[in-house]
Amino acid sequence: MEQEKISALVEENMKTIFAYALSRVSHKEDAEDLAGDIILAILNSAPKMRDDNAFFGFIWAIAANTYKNLLQ
Repeated sequence: MEQEKISALVEENMKTIFAYALSRVSHKEDAEDLAGDIILAILNSAPKMRDDNAFFGFIWAIAANTYKNLLQ
């Protein structure tokens, strides 16, 4: 997947990613940090994606894994 397309999809979904993060942690600042970590992980991993249609499942898997890593 091209970096430009990845960036556009992430930008379109930032509010949803932040809402996910906010639903997992109790403070806004922690949610901002978690959302940032999720977005960074998406941007780093997305070029390896083979199927563009799997993007949304891909971002939620990354979000869940990033949150699990935060808990450890």
